[in-house]
Amino acid sequence: YGLAGGMNGGPNSLSLNEGTKRHRHLGMHATGVHVGPGDVVNFRSNGGGGYGDPRKRDPELVLQDVMNEMISEEVARKIYGVVIKVGDPEALEFEVDWKATRALRKRLAKKKFPVGHGPEEVHPSGRKLKVKARR
Repeated sequence: YGLAGGMNGGPNSLSLNEGTKRHRHLGMHATGVHVGPGDVVNFRSNGGGGYGDPRKRDPELVLQDVMNEMISEEVARKIYGVVIKVGDPEALEFEVDWKATRALRKRLAKKKFPVGHGPEEVHPSGRKLKVKARR
């Protein structure tokens, strides 16, 4: 789970023949599942939870995450409150829309992330740890 207001990481997933008519979601773990010739097993491991309120992350660092395809523009907006202007993605023409980012973060500051155990929620235990100011 996330700490100091950071969000929880996503769950693991396990599936068989994803994207086909024979697709089966197997939950987070499975036993006794027949895997035949030509079947494809997909396992996705979750990332760790975040540390600190994502809406306070430096917008330039969020921009780098978008450019490096670690997060989408939608996640940059929805979770980090950063609006990215895209010119030519193949030429890596991206920049932070500072005016829109300030306005969005102001609106998002009034909203609290949901508290719970799922992704995009803040774990109740993780809220207790406070972020120390950097010097």
